Amino acid sequence: MLEEKGDNTLWIGSFEGLFSWNYKTDEIIDLIDNKPWVRPEKKGHPVGAHKVSGHSSHFGKYPLIFDYDKGTGSTFNKEEFPEMPEEIIQKNPMPLWNVAQEIHTGRFYQFFMGKLYILVVPLTGLFTLYLNISGFIIWYKRYRTKKLEHSRHK
Repeated sequence: MLEEKGDNTLWIGSFEGLFSWNYKTDEIIDLIDNKPWVRPEKKGHPVGAHKVSGHSSHFGKYPLIFDYDKGTGSTFNKEEFPEMPEEIIQKNPMPLWNVAQEIHTGRFYQFFMGKLYILVVPLTGLFTLYLNISGFIIWYKRYRTKKLEHSRHK
């Protein structure tokens, strides 16, 4: 996520966290841990403890942060957004976000297709392309035929 916040400041959210970057002074603040950001010494996967996938300032006084693993919450005011009840967490071990992603990527079909599940997404894309092209060809033939008939009757 990337949002201009005014005063030469951008909010940048990534799988490393949520940061406020003043591009004039080059100061970077980790907004979740509330401390200055320090460049990691070792290079590795750009994945931190807070995997921010978005935020919204449309609900209440403080922004809501959407974390890939933890769900929605307000880092800035814990009272404004209630914690998810433990009963729901216990009864639903997989978040709806992850279910939607499994269906979207085709991994959902792995349980009955085995390793062939990997073909679901490209084959669906090819089938959709085939439908679009064949539909256009049929439409164009009908359009051309009607146009020729119309010009003959003049």
